[in-house]
Amino acid sequence: MFCKRLHFVTGVAVVLCLLGSMFVLADHKDGHSNGGGNGGGGDGGGDTLVNPALVYVETDAIITIATADGQVVERLTGATKGWSIKRSAPVWSPDGTMIAYVEDRDDDSSLYPMLYMMNADGSNPTLVHNFAGYPERHTGLTWLSGSIIHFSRYEDACFLDLLDGSVQCLGLNLLHSYVGPTAVGPGVDPSLPGASGLVAYAAVDEGVSNDLDIYIGEVFTDFDGSLLLDPTTITRLDLPGRQNHPVVSPDGLQIAFYDDAHADGGDTLAVVDLLYDASAIDFGAVQTLLEGTLGEFRLPPTWSPDSQWIAFTWQPDNNLKRMGVPFEIARIRPDGTDFTNVTNSSSHEVGPNWNPTWDPNGP
Repeated sequence: MFCKRLHFVTGVAVVLCLLGSMFVLADHKDGHSNGGGNGGGGDGGGDTLVNPALVYVETDAIITIATADGQVVERLTGATKGWSIKRSAPVWSPDGTMIAYVEDRDDDSSLYPMLYMMNADGSNPTLVHNFAGYPERHTGLTWLSGSIIHFSRYEDACFLDLLDGSVQCLGLNLLHSYVGPTAVGPGVDPSLPGASGLVAYAAVDEGVSNDLDIYIGEVFTDFDGSLLLDPTTITRLDLPGRQNHPVVSPDGLQIAFYDDAHADGGDTLAVVDLLYDASAIDFGAVQTLLEGTLGEFRLPPTWSPDSQWIAFTWQPDNNLKRMGVPFEIARIRPDGTDFTNVTNSSSHEVGPNWNPTWDPNGP
């Protein structure tokens, strides 16, 4: 079965036609200037959206887009009044024309997090879904196709149909003692029967390991659009300590993840190769890319669309964090070279997501 579907793993064309009627592009009216990344900031209209690479969150609420080297292109949302609003998990649509994000309000516990979407210039923010339960706190979204968004719910990987509001989950909680953040790889597409790809996730299997480990498994789309996990394909990466936040590269050849198994107490950003043969997928060599000195990495890393860069949320020193030094966004190549602290500012920046249409040769 796996051989017949393997060619879907390394790439599936996605379209964004199903939601086109929900949004109308308009001039951006809400300009904000609040802090800045490397090289400062600027707020303009849609005309300034030249080859934007990253979207992330500043100071808990400001959704910002920037170039790959940290030049702020535009701040799409600004300071809020009255309510204490937090925004998280911004993610581009597959064609780069829209951004989805999660919003919640600290001063009203009766409200579940809400999913919003807006045009990539910040115009027309629209509430599209109220989550019936909290998504995994430290997770990202994955916009899989025109009508499907993946998110982590506590203990499971779930998929939201934007057209009818239905949610289907894979049932990972039935297979493990605890399931942490999940991510999907290329090829997972509920709109295409027969498509298949990988789900990567962190989990605990008591009796096997009492720490978080990285797992992969194959997901395929049934004829009726149901996403099904093949439990016979589930494989564990056997490393000491805790591993978390796995994310599959767009070419399907590597997984980036965080590892806290090192003796100095700091986190490590690492990648592991994926090995394919006629009947299974397995883990290959693991390479450490960057070690935090008593520091930590947070929220899922994100791959550039050409699989040549990894961006991540980074705090290099816990002592500095306790003194109020904020998290930054950095990027590095999957071979550990060309590390750059992208934002390098006094603002608090978290949760980058790489634009799937970013052109590394663009302006």
